[in-house]
Amino acid sequence: MSETLTDEELNEIIAGCRGLPRWFTADTAHKARVSPERVRSAFSELLAARKKLAELEAERDEALGYATRLLESYVRKYCNPVPEWKPLPELVGVLTQLDNASAVTGEILARAEAAEAERDAESFALQTRAEAAEATVERLRAALEPFAKAAADLGDGDKDS
Repeated sequence: MSETLTDEELNEIIAGCRGLPRWFTADTAHKARVSPERVRSAFSELLAARKKLAELEAERDEALGYATRLLESYVRKYCNPVPEWKPLPELVGVLTQLDNASAVTGEILARAEAAEAERDAESFALQTRAEAAEATVERLRAALEPFAKAAADLGDGDKDS
């Protein structure tokens, strides 16, 4: 496309623009006393905006792909989804699902950590009781040792008679 647009090129651009009435042509632009430069400038801006929009849409689609793969991987690894579960089709929906999954996982991890702490406390209490019981058994053995020795001596005395 040249720097200066012909009426034919201008009509082609106008035809490609959504939202403009069909009667709007280069000729009606001239009749409406809109300068060709102003029309060209507006359409140049419109074309640039459309190009930027296409770039942003492509970027959004790429982000949706990455977020969807991340969500699917996360859910497979940390969650137990129902068979019908699937990621939502829009980026905001996928990000919301990822946020929800990570929140649920955080709650599950917190409960698991609390259960582990409780188990560790019970294990410590059992260990402490076991050590106390062993100490009691040792004290009882020590206390019974003289009686066992005396009983053994009595038994040896019965054999001598």
